[in-house]
Amino acid sequence: MPLGSVIASLLLAQDALSIRPPINRFQVQAPLPFLQSVVLDVPSHSIGVAQTLARSRGLQGRTIWIDGTANMERVDSNEKIEALFAKLARVGFNTVVFDVKPIVGKTMYPSALAEQLTYWRGRRFPKGMDPIPAMLVAARKQGLSFMVSLNAFSEGHRTALETDKPNEFRPDGPGYAKTDQQTVFYDAEPFLYAPMSLDEKFRVHPTLNAPLADGDRIRVFSDAKRLTERPSDFYGLVVDPQGKITGIVHPDQEPINLPARASVYAGIGNAGAFLKRFALGGRIRLGSTPRFLRSADLPNQIPLMMNPHDRRNADHMLAFVKEIAERYDIDALLFDDRLRYGNKHADFSQKAKAEFETFVGETVRWPDDIFTVTFAPNLGKGIRPGRFYDSWSAFRALTVRNFLAEARAALRTHRPSAMLGVYAGSAYGDYERFGSNWASTKFDGGFPYLTHAYRKTGFAPLLDVLFTGTYYRVPTIVDAMEAALPDGRTVEAGAYLANRAVRDECWTYASIMLADFFGDRDGLERALQAAVGSSQGVMIFDLSHRIDEVWDILERAFKVPARPPHAIPGLLQQVHRTRQSLDRSGFKEPPVTVFDFGREVGF
Repeated sequence: MPLGSVIASLLLAQDALSIRPPINRFQVQAPLPFLQSVVLDVPSHSIGVAQTLARSRGLQGRTIWIDGTANMERVDSNEKIEALFAKLARVGFNTVVFDVKPIVGKTMYPSALAEQLTYWRGRRFPKGMDPIPAMLVAARKQGLSFMVSLNAFSEGHRTALETDKPNEFRPDGPGYAKTDQQTVFYDAEPFLYAPMSLDEKFRVHPTLNAPLADGDRIRVFSDAKRLTERPSDFYGLVVDPQGKITGIVHPDQEPINLPARASVYAGIGNAGAFLKRFALGGRIRLGSTPRFLRSADLPNQIPLMMNPHDRRNADHMLAFVKEIAERYDIDALLFDDRLRYGNKHADFSQKAKAEFETFVGETVRWPDDIFTVTFAPNLGKGIRPGRFYDSWSAFRALTVRNFLAEARAALRTHRPSAMLGVYAGSAYGDYERFGSNWASTKFDGGFPYLTHAYRKTGFAPLLDVLFTGTYYRVPTIVDAMEAALPDGRTVEAGAYLANRAVRDECWTYASIMLADFFGDRDGLERALQAAVGSSQGVMIFDLSHRIDEVWDILERAFKVPARPPHAIPGLLQQVHRTRQSLDRSGFKEPPVTVFDFGREVGF
């Protein structure tokens, strides 16, 4: 489509949105004509040059993701690879992504930088076999785009190796030996202030329903049935959700009637004696003591996250980029969903502190100038923002953005023709917690953390393609409305936000998880329609997710052949030129709709 036609189409769409009375935005659509039609919010999905241009040319990204650990037996010989890629092409896929560096930090190919992954939970892979050359040959033969993906800041997996006990696993990965390079999490332990005093306090066990093993710490119970042993020196307080003391629990009291959402603060020995100082009708006050733990020390942290502020970790990943780019004629290199921090509480290492003080130009009271961990009466964790709270958000996102810029430069140096991409969850509103700003630097959305400084950390301008995980079981906004569910937690809404946030900087492909639709063939069809109807394509995760049960649906979905927009030379540059022309003309798009997207970041 010529530049003038694209601009005219967008202007018409803008005019249509201002008509009074408005046209119905919900319309029956079938972007995949051999699947059942769905009702989509058509005007919202007609915004953007990338959307308009891809549709006008009949382009759709149709991507299959091949997880390295879960698909070992499908790619452990050249013959299997050739047959698999032929099957994918017959079904109608036009792009393949292969996970060459999984979370565990080992590689699926023989690397000079890491041990090769040859075993995973009962699966084995031939040592020394390199599947990538055979994949490249098969992809070229079948006319498929071929991409590889890396997990950036993860170098281990907590449940990688089986133990002697059934269904029990132990950690594995090179990062466990690099204790000083692991990311540092800011954790905290609660304590209880004495009545009418901020000077006296007593430690509280941070885990609900922990046994009354000693008198050194107060225990908090959300389940009164767990208070089975109450010796003579036992004492307990019933505390409501607001911290008011509404009852006393004695050693011989039966039964304990605990109101909804209330807790019992219990203790023996010194802990029990401390609790006796509180009066019925009074209130408790909790404080917190910071503690800093490395990734391996957190029992619920599955990927072993490495410190983005440690230059050794960045250089290690850039070496992978160089190695892969020099060896293989790939179409694109992607970073998977570990191109981020572990969570809001990472990274609080001394390296990060030093860099942040340089960033703000001041000495920082650590960690309170960032935020303070707080505890609710039921031990739910919160945070109290400090004076540099927003600066910290921008600082972390800038760190990720700057690493990605280095990776792009390395990729372009060693494989100039290769594209750069990222997979991230589609809930943009949740990703500030992880220091990953995958939007355009010009994105103007209604998110409270989207300050001027944070907006400038957007890394979409560095990308050619962005896969966003719209991993929801509800396909469309109308499906959610009919079921009285949050309309943002849908494939359609997730894809919409990604397209708006990226703002034509790169191609966006909505991603769906086959496991979300086990036994729900109708839902899968609707999800496929929602994905391609609200973005420029779809990614299917994962080949291992019982895909043999739904080949027929995918064949019907992709019966009409289509090329992926990322494979058209110069097309993304045309999108950029058109967007720049629209911006210079003063063209304004409608405000961004902010849905309730929830939290859907991968583990």
